[in-house]
Amino acid sequence: MQLDPQRVREVVLNESVLIDKQGILGLYEAVRKMMGFGLGGLLYRAGKNAGHRSADLLAQRLNVQGEELLAALTIAFNTARWGQAELQRTAGDTWTLVVRDSVLGANMQSKKPVCHPIAGYWAGFLERALGRSVDVREVACMATGAPACRFEVRLK
Repeated sequence: MQLDPQRVREVVLNESVLIDKQGILGLYEAVRKMMGFGLGGLLYRAGKNAGHRSADLLAQRLNVQGEELLAALTIAFNTARWGQAELQRTAGDTWTLVVRDSVLGANMQSKKPVCHPIAGYWAGFLERALGRSVDVREVACMATGAPACRFEVRLK
């Protein structure tokens, strides 16, 4: 079966709720100020759960798995406008994820990376698609002045 990018976009748009970027950023900043340190782990876990659910949804609605599910992930992520993602895969167990125009990183300033939910989302989705444990860690963030957000993806 050939993956139809338009079908992926339709599923994402039918299953998503449109939220204003400034609304998301305001909520994120308010929670960050209230909780301070330790928030990253909580947001990573929430993102990971969302990634699991998204993978399950796309697999079911599109009847895809494996490579097609991985391709659907990038289309879905970019369609949802969380940023423009590119997963750079290697033969080894460490891959790189680059997200340009991250909705969080591109619109915030911070001394530390802020894209914990995005890292968690990709970890959760990749776990479902690959059938193995995955850790994703942000190593460069637009919020700190980097040109793009860069994540290290470790397959276990």
